[in-house]
Parts: sequence; C-alpha cells; structure tokens
Amino acid sequence: MTKKPYKTLSQEILKQVIISAIVSTILFLILSIGTTTIIGTYSYDNHIAIDDLQWIHLENLIVIISLVLALIAFVILFILQFKEHIAYIHTLTTGIKNLQNNQEHSMVPLEGNNELTLLATTLNDVVTAQQQLRQKEKELTLEKENFIRSLGHDIRTPLTSILAYSNYLTTQPTLPIEEQKNYLELIQKKAQQIQDLTNLLLDGHKRNVQYFEDGKLLFMQIIEEFVEEIENTLQIQTNIHTCPLFSGHFDVQEIRRIFDNLASNILKYADTTQPVTLDITVNEHILCIKQSNAKKQIQTNDGYQIGLLSIQRLAQMYNGTIQIDNNDTNFTIIISLHL
Repeated sequence: MTKKPYKTLSQEILKQVIISAIVSTILFLILSIGTTTIIGTYSYDNHIAIDDLQWIHLENLIVIISLVLALIAFVILFILQFKEHIAYIHTLTTGIKNLQNNQEHSMVPLEGNNELTLLATTLNDVVTAQQQLRQKEKELTLEKENFIRSLGHDIRTPLTSILAYSNYLTTQPTLPIEEQKNYLELIQKKAQQIQDLTNLLLDGHKRNVQYFEDGKLLFMQIIEEFVEEIENTLQIQTNIHTCPLFSGHFDVQEIRRIFDNLASNILKYADTTQPVTLDITVNEHILCIKQSNAKKQIQTNDGYQIGLLSIQRLAQMYNGTIQIDNNDTNFTIIISLHL
C-alpha cells in the first residue's frame, strides 16, 4: 500500500486560509456589487434622486458592511475547516496527560498526515515502550518473588534434614561412633548446602555452571545423598550404576536442589509400604530423570506445588521440561535436561 505524501501542518493551514480567503472575497464581491446594483435599480425604478456625494457615502457603507460580513465569513469558514485539527490537538493533549498520570489508556488514533500525526505516532511509541517496561517490571518482580519463594523452600529442605538428624543423635546416645560420624557428615553436608543456597540468594542468583566429563559420577554422588535422605523411611530402587556414561555442563547446586525437592516430596507424600523408583537414562543428548512412587492418603498438599515449580524452573535453565503424571494412587515425574 502506497503511503500518502507527507504534508506539513503549515501547508494545510495555508491551504485552508487560501480557501477561506477566496470564498470570503467572492462573498464580498457578491454582497458589494449585488447590493449596489439592487439599490441603483430600486432608486431608478422608483424615481429616487441620489446625488453623487450621497451615492459615494452609500457605496462606502455597502463596502464596509460587505467587508465586515466577508471577514466574519472568513473566520467562520477557517474555524470550520480547522476544527478537526483543534479536536485532534485536544486528543493529543489528553493522551499526554494520561501518559503523565501513568494511565493505561494513553494511545491516540492516527489521523491525517502531518506533524500532529507524527506527534501522535511518537506518543503511541512512548506509550507502547512504557507498557512494555511495566510488563517487564512485573515479570521481573514475579520472577524475583518466585525465585525467593523457591529458594526459601529449597533451604527449608536441608534444614529439615539437619533438625531430623540432630534430633536422632540426641535421642540415641548409644549409637556406635561410626554411625554418629556418618550422621554428623550428613549434617555438615546439609549445612554447607544451606550456606550455598544463602549465598546464591545474596549474590542475586549467580550460576556456577561447570563442564563435567564424567557426568555420571556427579549424579552418582548426588543420588547417593538422595538415597541417604530417604532410605531410612522408604525403599528405593535406582539404575544409576547401569546408566551409560555421559558428560555435560551442570551447576552442582542446581542439580542437588532438584533431587532435594524430589526427596522432600517423597518423604511427605510417598506410601512408605511401596518402593520408590529412580531411573536415569540418556538419549540423544537428553538426560531423563524419572521418579515414581505410590501415594499415601494425605489431607494437604502444603509445599507440594512449590517443590514442583522449583524443579520446573531449574529444568528450564537447561532448556529442559518436566512431565507429571499425578493420580489418586501414584505419582510420576520425568525431568528432561539437555546436556
């Protein structure tokens, strides 16, 4: 579609002035000549004698009245032509005030093809940019809130383990030294994890992604911690030892948080009489973590969704996804991470 030639506002005003002047001039000529002719004809037909001086005064009066009427017509005609511009200027003014007051409905319609149109286009661009900025601020605020909520939930998981281990040690003073040492090491690991998560919160979510040539070894270590977390309560079956070798870029803290959330949900909602399965598979540079468990009868889902949302956000950092199959009796989650 061909764009209309650009016209300046001064050109449009000049055009309107010329049109108004031409119409007013024609009106002046019609009034002055026509009135003079009518008076001359009337006086001749009725044998009214008018001397030269009277006729000059009469012609001057006719010219003055015709000129005044023509000027009035000029002003009225110009205003009628310019009223659309005046109304559009008012629309622009309203849009600017709405923009200053941060009102959402600040867009103005595009009319004509002059400086006012250019001003309206610029105003709409500013409004669009402001709306995008507000939307971005909302998204960043929501992302920050979700990050803090998710991290708070993830900090609570190792803290709960520390409390459980320490409470067990205080209630079992006759435990063998080796077993006490194992629990103390677990407490130390969880405390270090809390410190790392706290530093992550204070540092503004700075990732520490590293390349692991033997990714399987990394996952074996993390899954070992995962098994230690739940094996006193549930039986777990995993295929990590038969999983093929793989490599990839991982943030250890993020992977640990995924398994901590899995462990937290298992301890809260899994049926302790049924085994928990954890399968790790690798296919075409995609690492799949599949965890399944039978569900016990529960009354609340406190923290359940937060843990799953945390896993989803962590998976997205690896261009991954999660799939959930959750029914009345069983729960299965498949976490896919791109290596």
